[in-house]
Amino acid sequence: MINKLQMKELMSVFFLVVFLGGLSGFMFSRVGLSAVTAIRGSVPLEAEADLADMEGRYVTYEAKYPLGEYLEVTKVTKKYGVTQSSKKDSSAYVVFDEAREVFLSIQVGADRCSEMEAIPDKYQEAIDKGEEDFSGILVSGSLDRLTGEDLEYYIEAMEDAGLSVDEVVYHIADKKIRGNSMSNVYGFTAIGLLMGLMALAILFTVLKDPVKKRVNRYLSAHPNVTLSQLEADFAAARKVDSVWVGQNWTFAANLKEVLFDNREVVWVHSRSERSGRSVSFYVYAELMDGTTRRLSVSSEKNSRQVMELYAGFPHIVRGSNPEYAYLYQHDRDAFLNMKFRGTQE
Repeated sequence: MINKLQMKELMSVFFLVVFLGGLSGFMFSRVGLSAVTAIRGSVPLEAEADLADMEGRYVTYEAKYPLGEYLEVTKVTKKYGVTQSSKKDSSAYVVFDEAREVFLSIQVGADRCSEMEAIPDKYQEAIDKGEEDFSGILVSGSLDRLTGEDLEYYIEAMEDAGLSVDEVVYHIADKKIRGNSMSNVYGFTAIGLLMGLMALAILFTVLKDPVKKRVNRYLSAHPNVTLSQLEADFAAARKVDSVWVGQNWTFAANLKEVLFDNREVVWVHSRSERSGRSVSFYVYAELMDGTTRRLSVSSEKNSRQVMELYAGFPHIVRGSNPEYAYLYQHDRDAFLNMKFRGTQE
């Protein structure tokens, strides 16, 4: 009995836990440990640092010598699947790294393109004033290898300018870690953590108060009842969905109490509850002391079948008649006189 009920309870949450766990894993797979990297902060890409050693790290770099834009990325907005407009999202530039005498690819958002394009004027102004140094713009992102279609555009621009292309081209996208924007990094990580914590919370809730523990509580509260009596009643009980209705007790793993005494039930009725697009079906067992036991089932058909299982109990009122609800709530004596008291004489 206990094993069957425990397995039923675990299976009832298994798919939800797997779904939440899978969703959590998917979110983390999108960003990895980028959130940890972002929280730790970027490290300066020092002039003496080797690019190969710094590959993959979250760095801050001062871009001072842009040669020009080689790639413009646009963002298309759609409504009902129809393109409404497109606007510039970011631009990638070929930037000369004076310290290492190599060329880098630096990508900045559309809001910073004007800063990048103003650097040559700052450089010329510094020369005119006889100054040796001037400020570029600081970009922070992961130092990655340029690959794919972006690399092809980069090579094309370099060849057009008559410049050689290094065997490995390094790329920094401002405010991005491994191609993910900071909002995505924090967003996906937060959702992943939330889904993972929800899965753990569900498992913890089920495992911290197992069926055996709840059955033992019932036995402690009812010293005249033995475990063998419960097991015998469960073995002979009629089952619908996750509900077992025996001659003396009703058992259900999704009940907080696991079981209740059928002799204490005075009324059973069913109800469906809608939440968004999903519909839940329940059978409510109202007890003589005014408490309620809610039995969850998977369909309206199953709720009707559970209701039918109580047809053999002459002391139980069945059905969702509004008059029953009124009497049960406002005139309990009259309600009990309908069936319950007549069968107790």
